[in-house]
Amino acid sequence: MKKISKWVFSVALVSNLSIGAVSCSTPDINNEINNNTNENTKSKTIVVYFSWSNGTENMANYIANKLGVKTFKIERELPYSSNYSELSEDAKNEAVNNLRPKMKEYPDYINNYEYILLGFPIWWHVAPMIIGSFLEHYNLDNKHIFPFIRSSAYLSEHLNRALNYLKDNSSKDAIIEKEVYSSNRNDVDKWLVNTYLDKLKTTE
Repeated sequence: MKKISKWVFSVALVSNLSIGAVSCSTPDINNEINNNTNENTKSKTIVVYFSWSNGTENMANYIANKLGVKTFKIERELPYSSNYSELSEDAKNEAVNNLRPKMKEYPDYINNYEYILLGFPIWWHVAPMIIGSFLEHYNLDNKHIFPFIRSSAYLSEHLNRALNYLKDNSSKDAIIEKEVYSSNRNDVDKWLVNTYLDKLKTTE
């Protein structure tokens, strides 16, 4: 298991109970997607996400529906409590001790994808530790990981910790692409066009 620095956390786990500002899509997002994707690129792309309060799941489904691709939901083998206080203590323990909770399943088909749009909320100032469980299980060398991240606070230091966590726990040659750190669908649409679709143009 790769090690990262342990932090002493002073505030509670960020709960993401809403999807945030939901505004209309940019007018040409569907045209951009249709013009720059095909069945081949779609077959190489998957949306992988972890969600507790459904906020990230809503984002993941929105992205997957836009692109016409499949999703995989990361779940802990022992489900997290639906009680917020219990969840907070559990998540804090995992983060402070840099644990890797066991996932419910580790499907082999993840290895078939070249582009992984990876979604998660900020928990205790960093990515949930189960994201590390996912990253460490698979050989992600030369695969492109596009993070979409939700938070209630949207603080830059939380984002930086989360991105460093992705880099520290991914395969050496995994490619961490530019993230979107927002729940606003216009921001997500722009990210899809300027990051994901732009990458397709240069790699296909």
